[in-house]
Amino acid sequence: MQKAMERREKMLKEMGLTRLSPTPSGVDAYGSASCSPSPSPSGGAGFLSLSATSQPRSPGSWPASPGAGGRDILTVAVSPSSVKGIEDVKDEDEEDDAALVCRVCFEGYKLRPRELLGVYCFCKRVENAPSAGGPGGRRGAGYSSVSHFNAIHFACHAAARRADVALRTPKREWEGAALRNSETLTNNLLPILAARVSSSAYAAAVESWWENVSNVGRPEAVSARLRIAIGDVAMLIGRFATGASFSADCHGGGRESNARALPFLLQLCAHELRRRDRATPAPRGSPRASPGATTSSSDSPLPALRDAAEARTCLEALARGNVKDAASSHAFPAALVLSTLVTPRDAWTAMRRDALRATIAHAAREGSACFDSAAPASAKDPEGDGEGEGEGGEEGGARDGDGATTESGGRGAFAASKPALLFVGVVDKLHELLQPAGGGGGGGGGGGASRALNIGEDIREEMEEEEEEEEEEAEEDATTSPVSAVAAEADAAATSPAMSPAKSPEAIAAATAHRVSRALRDLPRMHELANELIEFIEEAEDAEDAVEYFDIMRALAEATAEGDTADAFVDAAFANAW
Repeated sequence: MQKAMERREKMLKEMGLTRLSPTPSGVDAYGSASCSPSPSPSGGAGFLSLSATSQPRSPGSWPASPGAGGRDILTVAVSPSSVKGIEDVKDEDEEDDAALVCRVCFEGYKLRPRELLGVYCFCKRVENAPSAGGPGGRRGAGYSSVSHFNAIHFACHAAARRADVALRTPKREWEGAALRNSETLTNNLLPILAARVSSSAYAAAVESWWENVSNVGRPEAVSARLRIAIGDVAMLIGRFATGASFSADCHGGGRESNARALPFLLQLCAHELRRRDRATPAPRGSPRASPGATTSSSDSPLPALRDAAEARTCLEALARGNVKDAASSHAFPAALVLSTLVTPRDAWTAMRRDALRATIAHAAREGSACFDSAAPASAKDPEGDGEGEGEGGEEGGARDGDGATTESGGRGAFAASKPALLFVGVVDKLHELLQPAGGGGGGGGGGGASRALNIGEDIREEMEEEEEEEEEEAEEDATTSPVSAVAAEADAAATSPAMSPAKSPEAIAAATAHRVSRALRDLPRMHELANELIEFIEEAEDAEDAVEYFDIMRALAEATAEGDTADAFVDAAFANAW
């Protein structure tokens, strides 16, 4: 009997019930229970007092509790254990919203920090892509990527692919992947380098990325990778700037998912930019060639910059204040993207006024097609997460097909150049969020320093430990590489509080690329970056004039630095479309 009572008490406790005595006033003469709310001891709306007796119940009375005594009173005092902590679980879910979780095993970097994750993407070949350094300095073929941002471990994707092939009705690799990608078309897997993932695993996944890209279009030379990756990022930012659809080709994904994918496409650019700043693969047929053999390619800290020569030249012209040459370059959008990787924040702040002038002049020359060439001209986001569809469509008419200037709804130069201004605004936001150093500057930009993304000390230590391990492995294969000394100088510059003016421009660029690469590995911060980008774009899209837009961008001081009004600044830059 005693054990039965103990089990009963335990069951009541799990149900959140307790026994009270004596009988409260709410119980009638027959011992049947009446319900009355009472103040909850836990601060809730109240609890119900129940009595159970062995007496016959009157109609409508509560049933007796099994095994209860004649005068037992059961009170709902706390939430049952079955629902206890739901609020905490909800809070944890909200906190983990930024966390990547595999679509197959439902685990992410929190539980498997060294297991490489990727997000499904859809890539397509674009014939008139922004050029970063193609032959002849003209716009040429490139690849545009969009994403629904569904994550999966590379190992889980491989296992799922094998399972799809083994079905009675086999599925091809990307047919099965589309089902795991929320029924969104996909043909590639973009790797995401987190703090504790080895760089060698990421590099292998990058090779797989480029192999899939070649399956979409045609095999591309290794030297073309950087300019293709930069052009890809430029076209994605262009979709945000013009309000073009993200889902017209893949039937899924929108503004938020692609904002989350943007930092990791930049991460791919950073990898291609730095991939040879220590060593490059040895040529096949070399007498000492082996799977791990390497050979130096250049004493430059960033030899891959030569593969984006036109974008680099355009960016250098902008840094010198040569607005005419920068604005007239077909690589101007790519140069702005490149600046997020190689230009220190304080240097960008110093050139921001010229960047605004060049952006407006470039829009007057080329029209919005130079920014949204990946999307059909009439394709606007049907899902509503690209709010600014009207602006994107109307500003796209600033130029006709051959580049001749046209009226833009009678709204003037600001309306015609607004997509371009949104483009440079996103680039400016990336500078602010990716580079904590040098966050101050003119035009009200100083406030961005407090919101710059700083890598946590624990993550920084993990990165440094991982890099030390990788450096030790690299030294075994290339202990005499002349590039390693230059790279070491760049690494030291990246961690210094301030860069010495005596350092070469390439060393400064390498140091900046190193710092940005580290920031891009902080995944929670990249989620914050995506949210801030969306917030900025939505606010900027609602700007009705130049004053309002530059104020949102915190660049009003730059626009009016020479005594002009904001509208006069835009009109003058638009008129000087060299």
